[in-house]
Amino acid sequence: MGSPLSVLAQLFMETLEADHYRNIVGRSVDDILAVVPTRTNLPDLLDRLSAVHPSIQFTTEEGNEQLPFLDTMIHGRPDGSVFSVYRKPTNKDETIHYFSAHSKKTKEGVVIGFFLQALRLCRPEFLEGEMQHVCNTFQHLHYPRFMLTHLRRKAEKIMSRPRGEDNQNKTENNHPSLGIN
Repeated sequence: MGSPLSVLAQLFMETLEADHYRNIVGRSVDDILAVVPTRTNLPDLLDRLSAVHPSIQFTTEEGNEQLPFLDTMIHGRPDGSVFSVYRKPTNKDETIHYFSAHSKKTKEGVVIGFFLQALRLCRPEFLEGEMQHVCNTFQHLHYPRFMLTHLRRKAEKIMSRPRGEDNQNKTENNHPSLGIN
């Protein structure tokens, strides 16, 4: 990750996927999420997947009640899976400090992004705790409480819009020939 060679790794994995791993549920670079029936012989499956190429070694992380995948915690329930935000144990919640040289727009965008992540991922029983975590994180970075409240409302408003309305409003409200921004 982060290396110029990661593009080659991505292309390599896409080729392997197309040729050998068509039934994989989801992948992000080297992280793969696969849901398999409980009767599956997992060691045999891993051996077959790893045998495709000597540079590829599959490992598993089995989850019963919950399983982290990227920034998402998948909670297994009898009626299906629900989701919340996941942070690695090494996470320090360090992001843009309020007094940094970044523009106000950049700072607001980062905060809104964290709120949107919570709104998009979290099931109601996890949402308020995650929203409070976002507020606490940015208050620790000296963001004013009123600003965080405003940005949370802005994120909630974004989430309440019908899909596709975002881009439509940008083009309608940003017409250079009329001088309207």
